[in-house]
Amino acid sequence: MPEKKKLKLKKFFFHPITMFLVGTILVMLISLILSSFEMQSTYNSITTNGKDLTSKLVVVENLFNYENLKYLISNTVKKFHGIFTIMYAFNIFNWYKYRKKLQV
Repeated sequence: MPEKKKLKLKKFFFHPITMFLVGTILVMLISLILSSFEMQSTYNSITTNGKDLTSKLVVVENLFNYENLKYLISNTVKKFHGIFTIMYAFNIFNWYKYRKKLQV
């Protein structure tokens, strides 16, 4: 009786940069939808003296307008540089923990 071969599925993982870009686009689309419905909310905050509550109104702003797209494109390098620095530091920390495990 021939043995049945199991099919191995390839695992698919997104690269962190891809996930960052997908998340950015998703947030921009949600802001587009919510701003088209003119969504707004109010919340209470405590004043600096700590005795009074003030009510504040928050309105959803569309991130697909000219000013916000200009800001996003001009600051992309700065944002990615910060992410790469954090990822680099995190990878060094993980390598140090792994190295300690090997020495024990």
